[in-house]
Amino acid sequence: MKIKFLLVFVLIPFITFAQEIQPDSLKSSEKSWKFAAGVSLLSNINHTRQQEAQPIELNFRYNIKNKHTLRLGIPLTLNHKIFGEPEVSSGHTVGEMPALDYIKNMKDGDLYPFYNSFYKTLKNEYSLYGISVGYDYSYKLMENLSAFAGADLEFCHFSANAKYYNIHYINMSDNYMASMTSVIFINRNINSNAYMCRPLLGVRYQFQRLLIEGNLGYSFNKRKFYGDMTLDLGYQGGNNEIRKHKFGGYVYNEKQFNYNINISYIFK
Repeated sequence: MKIKFLLVFVLIPFITFAQEIQPDSLKSSEKSWKFAAGVSLLSNINHTRQQEAQPIELNFRYNIKNKHTLRLGIPLTLNHKIFGEPEVSSGHTVGEMPALDYIKNMKDGDLYPFYNSFYKTLKNEYSLYGISVGYDYSYKLMENLSAFAGADLEFCHFSANAKYYNIHYINMSDNYMASMTSVIFINRNINSNAYMCRPLLGVRYQFQRLLIEGNLGYSFNKRKFYGDMTLDLGYQGGNNEIRKHKFGGYVYNEKQFNYNINISYIFK
């Protein structure tokens, strides 16, 4: 969010400079504009199923005769860190204890006496990038204010990488005479391609060279997942084993109401 507002403030010197040297053109620019570029300020659009935070989204608009607008958007997140355990599912159980409760008890020192497991995370992060193209038709409500209806089509790619150790201690008897320790190094890659169609309604307000736009939309998403995992299994006694797995073919279809507010600078 700080980066988004920083990008907005970068535009301020351009606006001040334009006000000082081109007052007449500013007045005319409020009546018609051609090209604008900016950034989203607020949004709850789920570009991918796994995103933890909203990406930076650059927006570009090209206006034709004050009624037709071509839309271009670029969502982008680079190396966003994922916090928490890298491999815990609320549906998984350790013995009769849910995995999340087991991890909590383990951290609190109340260890299960026969089977202990914990993680050492080296890396757990994701990146996201995409492109959306669209069109909207606008209707003038009053001076510098118009309503519009349109649609966006988007493609987005998600890539996550996790490297961590999964350490197990297994005690197979009450007197601790039979036990085993295993250390598993895991390198996991998860990817997804997402396709979205988003009809939308919104309003657009122009103030000198600033263009403020807000819209509500309903998105139809289709996402396909694929990835791979490499396991280096080290057992007590020095015997190592390498296993490689590939997975994919998981398809999800989702629908969502969402909103987007962005601000742009008009280039005459």
